[in-house]
Amino acid sequence: MGWGVSVTGVANVLSLFDQLETNWSGDTLYLTGPSVEYAIHHEYGTSKMEARPFMRPAAERVKADPMKYAKQYANGPIQSEEQLVGAVALAIEREAKKIVKRKDIWDQGNLHGSIEARRVR
Repeated sequence: MGWGVSVTGVANVLSLFDQLETNWSGDTLYLTGPSVEYAIHHEYGTSKMEARPFMRPAAERVKADPMKYAKQYANGPIQSEEQLVGAVALAIEREAKKIVKRKDIWDQGNLHGSIEARRVR
């Protein structure tokens, strides 16, 4: 996964690795996705309906530049693994909701409203 980091000097890199090793050694886990059971049919399609994926494209968008999205959805500076993972999970949630609206998979808002990022560990 590319993090979009630019390096301006060796000292900066070494300092960054020290910070990561010291401060980001947790095991934070978020699950992001819809809770309605029919969402899978929109994501992958059925024999009678074309796929209208929304979670995979959302995850791919965020994966392309996770730090950009994390900074956009973080509450202040990202100083821990928990903040980073939470901000990325929230970014995927928000992007998935945008896609659902754009593809008009609205269904009275049930699918859209069920998409959430939830911390599980």
